[in-house]
Amino acid sequence: WRPIVDNNGKIYYIANPEKQFDIYSNYKGVTKNVYSSQDDEWNPAIDPTDRWLIFSSKVNESWNLILLDLKNNKFKMITTEVDDDWDSQFHPSGSMITFSRYNGDKTNIYGLCLFGEN
Repeated sequence: WRPIVDNNGKIYYIANPEKQFDIYSNYKGVTKNVYSSQDDEWNPAIDPTDRWLIFSSKVNESWNLILLDLKNNKFKMITTEVDDDWDSQFHPSGSMITFSRYNGDKTNIYGLCLFGEN
């Protein structure tokens, strides 16, 4: 579900073979689990350099955004609100993301600078 393709043709997507959604990739027929947790993951997006993957993860009943460095497999939760954050996308510069946040009453669109100033 929710497939995205990087500049080299690697496909990233979510799947739930273990009854929870995790992030997978497929490149030249080889499938790899990219990120797995006890929570569901959703809405992957890749930056223009193919280094960073951002996605939503349902942590403590709220959807928050996780940034994964695909070079060293380190990740950081970049939102920690009780609101639900999803549908993130990278700006063409790769240094900023946009995402939707639902607070139980309304949905708004936000921008967040990830790596210095734009």
